[in-house]
Amino acid sequence: EAACTRDSVIIFGEPGLEKDNAAALVHFGSNQRREPMVKINCNTLQISGASLFGRVGGKPGLLEAVGEGTVLLNNIQELPPALCPQIRRLLETQTYVPVQRDGNAVKPRSSNARLILTAEKVQPELDGVISHRIKMPPLRVSKADVGAQVEYYISLLSKEQGFAKRQLTPEALRRLQSYNYPG
Repeated sequence: EAACTRDSVIIFGEPGLEKDNAAALVHFGSNQRREPMVKINCNTLQISGASLFGRVGGKPGLLEAVGEGTVLLNNIQELPPALCPQIRRLLETQTYVPVQRDGNAVKPRSSNARLILTAEKVQPELDGVISHRIKMPPLRVSKADVGAQVEYYISLLSKEQGFAKRQLTPEALRRLQSYNYPG
């Protein structure tokens, strides 16, 4: 459902659930799959936001560079607090203001980029401005998914290592499904 629109998405759940892979599935399942997808870890963003929004008369930001592609803001809970109002504005109006050095007023610019955010928990400050919410359950809750994930990783490793695909025995699958997957 999220892939069928250009609306914003937040994917949340415990650490280690590969939320960025789910974001990639949303992007590559959309009509814009041929457009670029850029992943930004929020703890690496400059407080000014220049890398994301660009500078007036200077280097363009990632929002402009990605065009109609997707910007994945990974771990939004680690976003510098000074950028929260600007991200909220971007989500609400699809506009942003490039960084200006001299403090003069700058006309907002439109963004055609789709925003996907990942977080460890729902972000209440973004309620009402994000269209799709996807909760990623941990493996200890969705043990029926263990078999499909193991099959997927076995096929990846088989291709990478150049050997015939191995089969998981029923006993091995039962042992994996009985594990509690703490953390």
